[in-house]
Amino acid sequence: MNWDVVDLGGWALWQQETEGDNEKQWYVEPSSGQRWLFKPNRPDRSPFESHAEVIASRIAELLDIPAAHVELAMLGDSSGCISKNVLAP
Repeated sequence: MNWDVVDLGGWALWQQETEGDNEKQWYVEPSSGQRWLFKPNRPDRSPFESHAEVIASRIAELLDIPAAHVELAMLGDSSGCISKNVLAP
């Protein structure tokens, strides 16, 4: 399993995500223009919260179940995960 962590330092902020209770932001991947949603780990949760999302994403892929593609990510000192936008532009 790939546990690489994507560094969002060179990615452009596209917009804030207003849905949901937790702070999230959309970023644009420089090489593809693809939008990804960054969800930082919440301080009151396990530091492995984002790992659970990556594992669920990989299991869905293995079982051929439609699900967002998720990767571990860092933005400055903030760790979390990014979820690839599944909606058509």
